[in-house]
Parts: sequence; structure tokens; C-alpha cells
Amino acid sequence: MENGTNGGVGGGGSGERQSHRLPLSDVVSDCLRRWFQDTLKEAKAGDLSM
Repeated sequence: MENGTNGGVGGGGSGERQSHRLPLSDVVSDCLRRWFQDTLKEAKAGDLSM
């Protein structure tokens, strides 16, 4: 770990990912919104379990 190999590989990738990271609350909100829309669509189509 201390040889720098892991830090170099992970460091570059992490920097890229961090610029595109969203707060977890935003990700969860988006998932809930999509889940609700899908469930509502199925319910309107007549699926009684929805």
C-alpha cells in the first residue's frame, strides 16, 4: 500500500469520480422518484399489487 502504486491508480480515478459525484441524498431522491413513477404507471395500467 505504501509503495505509491495503489495511490497513483486510485488517485487519478478518484479525482475523476469526485468531480461527478452527487450527494447520496440526491441519488436516493432520484431513485425514489423513478420508483414512484414506475409504480404509478403500473397502478394506472391496472396492476392491483401496485
